[in-house]
Amino acid sequence: MEFGDAESLATPVWEAKGTNVETIEAQLGRLWGASEAATTTPATDGEARVTEKGLPHARASVLNLIVTVVGADAAERVVQTLMSLGVRHPSRAIVLVADHESRGDALDARISTHCHVAPAMEDERICYEEVILTIRGEAAEHLSGVVAPLLI
Repeated sequence: MEFGDAESLATPVWEAKGTNVETIEAQLGRLWGASEAATTTPATDGEARVTEKGLPHARASVLNLIVTVVGADAAERVVQTLMSLGVRHPSRAIVLVADHESRGDALDARISTHCHVAPAMEDERICYEEVILTIRGEAAEHLSGVVAPLLI
Protein backbone atom coordinates (compact mmCIF):
# COMPACT_ATOMS: atom_id res chain seq x y z
CA MET A 1 0.00 0.00 0.00
CA GLU A 2 1.33 3.43 -0.92
CA PHE A 3 1.60 6.25 1.61
CA GLY A 4 1.49 9.26 -0.66
CA ASP A 5 4.31 11.20 -2.19
CA ALA A 6 7.78 10.11 -1.13
CA GLU A 7 8.89 13.71 -0.59
CA SER A 8 6.27 14.18 2.13
CA LEU A 9 7.45 11.21 4.20
CA ALA A 10 9.10 12.46 7.37
CA THR A 11 10.33 9.06 8.58
CA PRO A 12 10.60 5.67 6.91
CA VAL A 13 7.34 3.71 6.84
CA TRP A 14 7.19 1.39 9.86
CA GLU A 15 5.54 -1.95 9.27
CA ALA A 16 4.86 -4.93 11.52
CA LYS A 17 3.09 -8.21 10.81
CA GLY A 18 1.42 -10.12 13.63
CA THR A 19 1.92 -7.28 16.08
CA ASN A 20 -0.13 -5.95 19.01
CA VAL A 21 -1.63 -2.63 20.04
CA GLU A 22 1.02 -1.99 22.69
CA THR A 23 3.83 -2.23 20.13
CA ILE A 24 2.00 0.12 17.75
CA GLU A 25 1.37 2.61 20.55
CA ALA A 26 5.05 2.50 21.56
CA GLN A 27 6.17 3.09 17.97
CA LEU A 28 3.89 6.12 17.65
CA GLY A 29 5.36 7.49 20.88
CA ARG A 30 8.93 7.03 19.61
CA LEU A 31 8.15 8.83 16.36
CA TRP A 32 7.18 12.03 18.12
CA GLY A 33 9.82 11.97 20.88
CA ALA A 34 11.42 15.22 22.00
CA SER A 35 14.60 16.38 20.33
CA GLU A 36 16.52 19.57 19.66
CA ALA A 37 16.48 19.22 15.87
CA ALA A 38 13.98 20.82 13.52
CA THR A 39 13.57 17.83 11.21
CA THR A 40 13.71 14.06 11.27
CA THR A 41 16.51 12.79 13.48
CA PRO A 42 17.72 9.36 14.46
CA ALA A 43 16.91 8.45 18.05
CA THR A 44 19.36 6.78 20.36
CA ASP A 45 17.54 3.47 19.84
CA GLY A 46 18.01 3.72 16.04
CA GLU A 47 14.38 4.71 15.36
CA ALA A 48 13.66 7.84 13.32
CA ARG A 49 11.81 10.65 15.08
CA VAL A 50 9.92 13.67 13.84
CA THR A 51 10.55 16.85 15.80
CA GLU A 52 9.82 20.53 15.46
CA LYS A 53 12.32 22.47 17.57
CA GLY A 54 10.84 21.00 20.75
CA LEU A 55 7.48 22.70 20.10
CA PRO A 56 4.17 20.84 20.20
CA HIS A 57 3.34 19.21 16.89
CA ALA A 58 0.35 20.51 14.94
CA ARG A 59 -0.74 16.93 14.34
CA ALA A 60 -1.37 16.38 18.03
CA SER A 61 -3.80 19.22 18.53
CA VAL A 62 -6.35 18.86 15.75
CA LEU A 63 -8.15 15.51 15.58
CA ASN A 64 -8.26 11.74 15.35
CA LEU A 65 -9.73 10.48 12.11
CA ILE A 66 -10.87 6.86 12.05
CA VAL A 67 -12.02 5.15 8.85
CA THR A 68 -13.15 1.52 8.64
CA VAL A 69 -12.94 -0.22 5.26
CA VAL A 70 -13.50 -3.76 4.02
CA GLY A 71 -10.38 -4.33 1.95
CA ALA A 72 -6.94 -3.18 0.84
CA ASP A 73 -8.25 -1.48 -2.31
CA ALA A 74 -10.64 0.69 -0.30
CA ALA A 75 -7.85 1.44 2.19
CA GLU A 76 -5.62 2.63 -0.66
CA ARG A 77 -8.31 5.06 -1.86
CA VAL A 78 -8.79 6.36 1.68
CA VAL A 79 -5.05 6.90 2.16
CA GLN A 80 -4.86 8.93 -1.05
CA THR A 81 -7.73 11.13 0.17
CA LEU A 82 -6.10 11.54 3.58
CA MET A 83 -2.92 12.82 1.94
CA SER A 84 -4.78 15.87 0.67
CA LEU A 85 -6.56 16.42 3.99
CA GLY A 86 -3.44 16.20 6.16
CA VAL A 87 -2.08 19.58 5.11
CA ARG A 88 -5.27 21.42 6.05
CA HIS A 89 -6.31 19.19 8.97
CA PRO A 90 -3.27 17.59 10.63
CA SER A 91 -4.40 14.48 12.42
CA ARG A 92 -3.72 10.96 13.45
CA ALA A 93 -5.59 9.14 10.72
CA ILE A 94 -6.30 5.50 11.52
CA VAL A 95 -7.56 3.27 8.73
CA LEU A 96 -9.00 -0.02 9.95
CA VAL A 97 -9.15 -2.85 7.41
CA ALA A 98 -11.53 -5.32 9.05
CA ASP A 99 -11.12 -8.83 7.62
CA HIS A 100 -13.64 -10.99 9.48
CA GLU A 101 -13.05 -14.07 7.30
CA SER A 102 -9.26 -14.44 7.41
CA ARG A 103 -7.37 -16.34 10.03
CA GLY A 104 -3.73 -16.10 11.00
CA ASP A 105 -1.98 -13.15 12.58
CA ALA A 106 -4.70 -10.93 14.06
CA LEU A 107 -3.05 -7.55 13.54
CA ASP A 108 -0.73 -6.01 10.95
CA ALA A 109 0.25 -2.35 11.07
CA ARG A 110 1.81 0.31 8.84
CA ILE A 111 2.65 3.77 10.11
CA SER A 112 3.76 6.72 8.05
CA THR A 113 4.48 10.29 9.09
CA HIS A 114 4.23 13.16 6.65
CA CYS A 115 5.28 16.79 6.80
CA HIS A 116 4.41 19.65 4.46
CA VAL A 117 5.23 23.34 4.48
CA ALA A 118 2.35 25.15 6.16
CA PRO A 119 0.29 27.36 3.85
CA ALA A 120 1.29 31.05 4.28
CA MET A 121 4.06 30.06 6.76
CA GLU A 122 7.16 29.23 4.73
CA ASP A 123 9.33 28.28 7.71
CA GLU A 124 6.78 26.09 9.48
CA ARG A 125 5.97 22.47 8.73
CA ILE A 126 2.70 20.68 9.42
CA CYS A 127 3.16 17.04 10.36
CA TYR A 128 0.59 14.28 10.58
CA GLU A 129 0.44 10.50 10.71
CA GLU A 130 -1.36 7.70 8.99
CA VAL A 131 -1.84 4.38 10.72
CA ILE A 132 -3.22 1.47 8.70
CA LEU A 133 -4.27 -1.56 10.70
CA THR A 134 -5.38 -4.85 9.15
CA ILE A 135 -7.40 -6.71 11.75
CA ARG A 136 -8.35 -10.33 11.14
CA GLY A 137 -10.69 -12.94 12.55
CA GLU A 138 -12.11 -12.54 16.06
CA ALA A 139 -10.20 -9.28 16.62
CA ALA A 140 -12.12 -7.70 13.71
CA GLU A 141 -15.24 -7.97 15.88
CA HIS A 142 -13.68 -5.66 18.50
CA LEU A 143 -12.36 -2.68 16.53
CA SER A 144 -13.03 -0.16 19.30
CA GLY A 145 -10.76 -2.09 21.64
CA VAL A 146 -7.99 -2.04 19.06
CA VAL A 147 -8.23 1.65 18.18
CA ALA A 148 -8.96 3.22 21.60
CA PRO A 149 -5.37 3.06 22.94
CA LEU A 150 -4.05 4.71 19.76
CA LEU A 151 -6.13 7.88 19.98
CA ILE A 152 -4.50 11.20 20.78
